[in-house]
Amino acid sequence: MKFSSINWVKNTIELIMEKTKELIVLPLLKDVGEAIIEYIKYGRPICDLEYIFVTHLAPTKAIGPSGMSSIVRRHANNAGIDCTIYGKGGPHALRSALATHLLENNVPLPVISEILGHKDTRTTEVYLKLDIPHLRKCGLEVPQFSWNKNNLEVF
Repeated sequence: MKFSSINWVKNTIELIMEKTKELIVLPLLKDVGEAIIEYIKYGRPICDLEYIFVTHLAPTKAIGPSGMSSIVRRHANNAGIDCTIYGKGGPHALRSALATHLLENNVPLPVISEILGHKDTRTTEVYLKLDIPHLRKCGLEVPQFSWNKNNLEVF
């Protein structure tokens, strides 16, 4: 994410989605904005790079996908959070956790798709498998089969 991605006047984060090449505009929440400012003032190495998040070891460069995955996994592990239920536990786990949380709070699928930057709700449907409480409501009773009326073990 570049400094130019943040519109401090409108309180938005404006990014081009890597897969779709579409612009996505997200609200810049107060807590997020304050955390970014804190990082820039006290945590970010002094450098002229246009990227907000940079490596702290020379040579200083933008943090790439593998570096971000390592950071997310490390902090999740330190916090005692098992993100592997959402995949490998990197940044995608954060997207999955957000989508699951929104689903559990009855946010409509089209809204979740828009938040995640998906063009089609079918792309977002992968997160439905994680919404166990709503899936349980869809479950049907399994009838007794005639071939096993006497509960005989057949295997």
